[in-house]
Amino acid sequence: MIFEAMLADDEAPARVELRHQLEDTGRVKVVEEAVSFPEAIAKLMKGRVDVAFLDWDIADPKSTMLRDALSRMDHVPMFVLMSAYKDYHPEAFGIRPLYYLPKPTDRADLDQCIEAIEKRYLELLERRAL
Repeated sequence: MIFEAMLADDEAPARVELRHQLEDTGRVKVVEEAVSFPEAIAKLMKGRVDVAFLDWDIADPKSTMLRDALSRMDHVPMFVLMSAYKDYHPEAFGIRPLYYLPKPTDRADLDQCIEAIEKRYLELLERRAL
């Protein structure tokens, strides 16, 4: 399966690099990008991506804007939190992300992240089948 993704990062070089890395795996297609937190939330409200890659530093990690928007979303994606900092807040934006992806990202980290996405996706499919 190829997962459709949104990248939310205020740094263009970081978005370009991650887009290339994700698409080089052949398992993720980036269909949306956002340069600010409000833009990311607005696109998540309108779209239907499988996974959202959110930079930890795109907004105040204590913000509840995303958590508050989840109940109004038709489709809630899986969330991957990205950070270049080791002291990130593990539940930033009022959510518990599926995966933490360090920046800069290497292929091994990315492969583990995608494996976690695939595993969670299969778990969700199994639940729906019950």
